[in-house]
Amino acid sequence: MIQSCQRGTIYLNELAKLPLPLQQRCAIYLEEWRWRARSGSPEGPRLVLATQWHPKAVKAEKRLAASLIELLPQASFALKPLRERSEDIPYLASYLVERIARRLNRYEISPAAMRVLTEYWWENNIDELESVLESALNCAPPHSIDEELLPLRIRQAALASIPEQGIDLPRMVENYERQLIKTALRQTNGSQTRAARLLGLHLQTLNTKIKRFSERQKAKEP
Repeated sequence: MIQSCQRGTIYLNELAKLPLPLQQRCAIYLEEWRWRARSGSPEGPRLVLATQWHPKAVKAEKRLAASLIELLPQASFALKPLRERSEDIPYLASYLVERIARRLNRYEISPAAMRVLTEYWWENNIDELESVLESALNCAPPHSIDEELLPLRIRQAALASIPEQGIDLPRMVENYERQLIKTALRQTNGSQTRAARLLGLHLQTLNTKIKRFSERQKAKEP
């Protein structure tokens, strides 16, 4: 991929999912690029490597090559997850809609739909936001995305009133609980003991919930 893209930018969305041998080859490329840069002849594309995990946590679990970790801190920065910067959602949503609309010939988001988007808990950050917007744009009449075109799970995340057709309260509560547990684990770099403390749960209770969610997820997989 690097050899076929001598200019521009290559963006890897989740570095920790890249196989370790490829991570090591990436580290070799970065080291060689720095050597060429010092000699005054840097070539090749810009690499942007992203991960939702703290480098120390993935290094301890041997999911991130040590040689790569040593090279990255000099040019790294952290971004808060989307749910912690909801004020950015209108700007990001408008940008993504404009980019998607160029392919689909559709243009705007209604105020009601934007309110729902801003209030939602975006577990998968911008990737999830873009996926939801693209799905809505595919179903929308020209020039419009209304609230009804957003997925039910997003519309029901911050209900001002109960819709006439009713809701699935147990499922909504379970989804919200799962999101809170994932957030606590991410915030504590995977420490279940600290996560349980943040959530006000006994460690055994948290372990039981995580096991239950994991079993249900596996049951859904083909």
